[in-house]
Amino acid sequence: MDASRAAQGGPSDEHIDPRILWPLLALFWVGSIAATMAQVYASTRLGGSQPSFLDLVRWVLPGYLVWLASMPVIVFVLARRFRFEHGQWRRSAPVHLLASLVIAFGVLTVDTLGAIWRGSERPFTTIMIDIARGWLLWLVFTYWFFLVFVLAIRHYTTAAARRLRETRLEAALAATRLAVLRTQLHPHFLFNTLNSISSLIDEDPAVARRMIAQVGDLLRASLTDGDGEWTLEREIELLERYTEIERMRFGERLRIDVSCEPEALAARVPSLLLQPLVENAILHGIQPALNGG
Repeated sequence: MDASRAAQGGPSDEHIDPRILWPLLALFWVGSIAATMAQVYASTRLGGSQPSFLDLVRWVLPGYLVWLASMPVIVFVLARRFRFEHGQWRRSAPVHLLASLVIAFGVLTVDTLGAIWRGSERPFTTIMIDIARGWLLWLVFTYWFFLVFVLAIRHYTTAAARRLRETRLEAALAATRLAVLRTQLHPHFLFNTLNSISSLIDEDPAVARRMIAQVGDLLRASLTDGDGEWTLEREIELLERYTEIERMRFGERLRIDVSCEPEALAARVPSLLLQPLVENAILHGIQPALNGG
């Protein structure tokens, strides 16, 4: 499926946001109609007449109905399948040139019929040739300008959608990595804490029971965060519960001193950011030392 889309010139991740597309297209055609009406008004004034606004609308609007009818084909077929990047311009340029001429002659036909309906008695071919002399290049230019406009919108919205998707993927990857880290930290912390409790069951059952109660509170605190982060104040609170358990084990050998600026307590940090550092400090620093620390 992706290969066939690439062969047709439309990337599989192409995205065009209708909330951006349709307002911009409406703005384009309003500007184009206004420019055409101004040009018709200027040419008729040079011819010695002064048309009203309603006359200008009646002359210009029928031809633009052809543009509006052709717009879905241009936007969703021609601009999508026949692109100009990656060396595709040799295949796409003749198609768009033919399309511009077909639409231009469609507009000329409608304008010619409108002139006859308004009372012109000249032959159909003569009227069309006269209109084409003044408007054919303008109509072809309008097609190509509109095509570039559509391609620019498509490029912008596709790039924006790609950036949004990449941001979401990065966030999902970070959340996955954090979840993996937590699954590694929680059992590691739990097993070390249970080892500490088991060493005190025979020596001091009362202290072991208090440690079990502290473990329950600590696990509830460490497992209830939903978004992978919490405030530094909560992180320190968890550390204090953990060190309280370890202090029951080490007694006076373990001394705790927390130094933190009050303004920093509200900062959000990844959950369990400091706990493994403190755990390793106790395991490898305090436990082997005779005098503690």
